[in-house]
Amino acid sequence: MNSFIGKQILSIIRDGDYAHPGEEEAIELTFQEIPKDRKRLLLDVGCGRGGTAKYLHSHGWGHVIGIDIDEVSIKYAQHQYPMLDFLIGNVIDAPQLINHQFDVIYLFNSFYAFEDQLVALKSLRKVAKESATLLIFDYLDRGGYGQSPQVEEESPFLPHPLSLENLESRLLSTDWSLTSTTDITTQYEEWYSQFMNKVYLKRQEIIEIAGEDGINLVCELYGGLLEAIRGGNLGGLIVKARPRG
Repeated sequence: MNSFIGKQILSIIRDGDYAHPGEEEAIELTFQEIPKDRKRLLLDVGCGRGGTAKYLHSHGWGHVIGIDIDEVSIKYAQHQYPMLDFLIGNVIDAPQLINHQFDVIYLFNSFYAFEDQLVALKSLRKVAKESATLLIFDYLDRGGYGQSPQVEEESPFLPHPLSLENLESRLLSTDWSLTSTTDITTQYEEWYSQFMNKVYLKRQEIIEIAGEDGINLVCELYGGLLEAIRGGNLGGLIVKARPRG
C-alpha cells in the first residue's frame, strides 16, 4: 500500500491526499502544542501525495518541504501543490539533499516503513535546528503484534512499528531527547472503524482503479489492522522529541 496506486486508493477512501489514519483530525491532534507561525520551516518526511503538507501550510503552521522516495507520488504533489517544495529522495540522504535547518520535523505513518530507523533519525538530526521539535505519529506495537503481523506479499505490512520498550534509548543514541509520548490507540480504533465503513461505501471507485483483487487486499490488510487494535496488540502513538543538548 506504499505504492502510488496504494496511496491513490487511500486518498479515495480518506477524501484527501492522506495515507495516515485520522486525516485532518490527526494533524490537529499532533500539532496542537505547536504554535502557528508562517515563518517556521517544516520538513514532512515520507510526505506521499502532499496532503498533510498542504494542510499545515494552509492553516498557518509554516512553510513545508516534503521528501519521499516514491517518485510518482512526489511528481503528483509537485503538480497538485505548487506553492510547496517536494523532493524525491531517501530520508537517510536528507542532509545531502536539503540545504536547510528545520524548526519542526514530522512523520505521519512513515517511520514504521524505514528499514534503518536509527540511520534515519541520525540524518534528521543533522537538518534540525537546536530548538527543533521532532514529531512521530505512528503505529505502536502494544505487545504481540510482532509475533503475528499482517502480511503483504510475504512481508510484514507494518515492518517496524514503534515500541515503548526501546523508544527513549533509540532516540538518545541518535542525538534526540524524548519529550513526551501520547497513546492514541483509542483514536486509532475509531479512525480505522470509520475507514472500513468508507471502504465499503467507496467499493466501486476502488475497483475501478485496482480491480476486485485491490478491494479484497484493502479489506484484508486494514480489516486485520482493526482486529489487531481491538485485540490489544496494536495501537497508535505520538512521539515528541527535541535535539539532545
